[in-house]
Amino acid sequence: MTQYFISEHGEALAAAVLSGSNGRPSSIATVGLLLAHLEQLRLGQRGHSPLMQALFFGAFDKPFEPARTPFDWLSRDSAEVDKYIADPLCGFESTVQLYIDVLEALRETTKSSRQARIPKTLPIYTFNGSCDPVSNNIEQLLDAYRAAGLTQVVHKTYADGRHESLNETNRDVVTRDLIAWLDGIIDRGRRAPGVGTG
Repeated sequence: MTQYFISEHGEALAAAVLSGSNGRPSSIATVGLLLAHLEQLRLGQRGHSPLMQALFFGAFDKPFEPARTPFDWLSRDSAEVDKYIADPLCGFESTVQLYIDVLEALRETTKSSRQARIPKTLPIYTFNGSCDPVSNNIEQLLDAYRAAGLTQVVHKTYADGRHESLNETNRDVVTRDLIAWLDGIIDRGRRAPGVGTG
């Protein structure tokens, strides 16, 4: 959603942060979209598909087997994983239509023509864990941003981290680095010509 937003409204922003984000979907996502449409015909828009659930999320925990829960891919911190599981607004079974919407949005959002609409000097900070199964193609996104002429992209990868870097065992370091980057953006804004310091 943030990638799409900065291509539509980037000129209104001072900066943007992408955590655990990824680049262009692989060719298997095209197959997933076709399957989602077939499941929609079978189950309806609001139907729930165990097949789509397995294809979309099932592979995320495989690198961490034997996994304690189906959500170990989120964080190495078991307390954070348990909080996620206990939250009724998290971990729910998605509708077939949601899978279609997400896959179509990813395809549109990562088009080079859309990425070219992002303001070239918009500061963007991206970070991810090296073991995050969601952002495993972050390099493709960074390459695409370079190709689009973006000049203010900063990226950090945290060793052994999983998907939710701000809920990871090293969250203090992740948070400190993010705040330091944000402070730099604020400081640059204060020093910009015509901007008062109050």
